[in-house]
Amino acid sequence: MVPAKEKGIVVRKGRFHGKGFWALFALLAVLTAACQSTNDSQPSSPDEIVQTHHFHITNVNRCLSKAELKKVMREAHEAKVKLLERIGPYIRPGDFYARKRQVSAIAPAKRPTPEEFLPDIPPIRARVVDRPGRSFTDKSGIEIAKHYIGRHDVTHELVHYLAGSSWAPADEGLACYLTELLWGPEKKASLDLRVLVYIDLSMLRSLKPSRLEKGMSRVDYDASGSFVKYLVTKYGWDRFFQLYHGPKGNYLWVYGASEDELIYEWRKSLAALKLTRSGDFYRFRARITTGLQGATK
Repeated sequence: MVPAKEKGIVVRKGRFHGKGFWALFALLAVLTAACQSTNDSQPSSPDEIVQTHHFHITNVNRCLSKAELKKVMREAHEAKVKLLERIGPYIRPGDFYARKRQVSAIAPAKRPTPEEFLPDIPPIRARVVDRPGRSFTDKSGIEIAKHYIGRHDVTHELVHYLAGSSWAPADEGLACYLTELLWGPEKKASLDLRVLVYIDLSMLRSLKPSRLEKGMSRVDYDASGSFVKYLVTKYGWDRFFQLYHGPKGNYLWVYGASEDELIYEWRKSLAALKLTRSGDFYRFRARITTGLQGATK
C-alpha cells in the first residue's frame, strides 16, 4: 500500500487535502451548475390541467380562454349528472373492448339512484384541442375539437364514454338524441324536423350498419338520432340497451320486427308530426338548399 503522503495527499486530523480533492470539488461544482442551467432552461408545459372529482380536463396549449374552459367544465358536470339520471342503470364507462355481445336483458332488478353511480366512476379524462377534424372517444377518455364546443360535443362524446361502444346507428343515434334532449334542438331545428327536410329533398339514405360503418354524413347523424328517439319513446330504455349492447342489427330479437319494418314505422311517425307546416321547417330547408347550391358552383 502506498502511503497517503506519497500520493500528494496530507492526512491531518481526520481530513484530507491535495490535488485530487480539489479536482473532485471543481468537477462537482461544474456538474451542479450545468444541471441547474438545464432545469432553468426547460420551458413549462403549455397545457392547462384542471382536476375535479369527476373530470381531469386538459386544455391543450391553452387553446381555451378562462371563460371557455369554465363553460366546458360546467357542461361536462351537468351533462354527466343528467345522463346518469336517464341511462345510469345501463352504462359501461370506457368499455371499448371487443367482446362477445350479450342478448339478454341487462337492466338490474333494482335501479340505483344517480347519486349511487357517481362515486363508482373514476374521473373521466378529457382533452380540448384546437385542430381540424371531429371529436372522438375511446377507452382512455374523450377528445373535443375546440370548434365544435358550441354544438355540445362535450355531451355527445360523454354519452359515448358512459354508454360504451356499440354499432351505428345505435351509438351515434343515442349520442345525438341525448344531446338534444339535454340542451334542446340545434338552431331551433330538431332531429325530427331535420329528417323531414332530408326526406323532402331526397337526401335520406339507408341506416343499415354495413353502410354507416364506412362513414357517416351529417344527414346520417341526424337520422340516427331521430330513429333512436323513436325506438326509446315507443319501446323504452330496457329494450333499446338490449339492442345497443347486443349483436349488430339484432332488431328482430329485441323488438319482434325487422329493421325495415321499424324504419317504416319511424318514418310514418314523423309524417304524423306535421312539422312540414312550420316556419322552422322552411328555414332549415332554405339553409340546406343554399348549402347545396353553393357546393355545386
